[in-house]
Amino acid sequence: MVAPSAFISSGVLSIKSRVQPSTRYLRFASRPRPSRSFEFVPSADLGGKLPYDYLLENTDPALVKMELDLCWTVAAEQDPVAYFNRFPGRFPLVHVKDWLKDGTSSPAYAGALGQDSKFTGQMTSVGAGSIDFKRIFAQADKGGVKHYIVEYDNPKAPIDDLTSSYSFLRNLSF
Repeated sequence: MVAPSAFISSGVLSIKSRVQPSTRYLRFASRPRPSRSFEFVPSADLGGKLPYDYLLENTDPALVKMELDLCWTVAAEQDPVAYFNRFPGRFPLVHVKDWLKDGTSSPAYAGALGQDSKFTGQMTSVGAGSIDFKRIFAQADKGGVKHYIVEYDNPKAPIDDLTSSYSFLRNLSF
């Protein structure tokens, strides 16, 4: 078991640079990075396990915390609340981005979705997409969430997006 005292995420890992399957997902960067949806695709190198699960299962919960990106988790058809329940207290940081599952596909998201992704949709202002933030936030204490980082990678109108996202979150009760 790896026991570094750091926030980690495999979002910064270079898959091509890894050699040994048993350790390849345990290398990490020195600063926090959120998850990406390709981390929620089963890996043959890990015996069919999801890379994100492998990281959580093979690090010491007392020493290693994760930053869960709600957008990419949901885009990959995973449930953030299930992660809070399976790995309580491991997620002091969450990225709050929204994902609209509208069947579209964009090369702009290829890096986060993975090259051969079956996942479709697009990022949108918080509250304008498909993510059930009320349900997720109601269970955030289980995950140990202390900080909510609102982000939208490429908004067309940043001020309008911030205003809309803020308004939605300010009025959200759970």
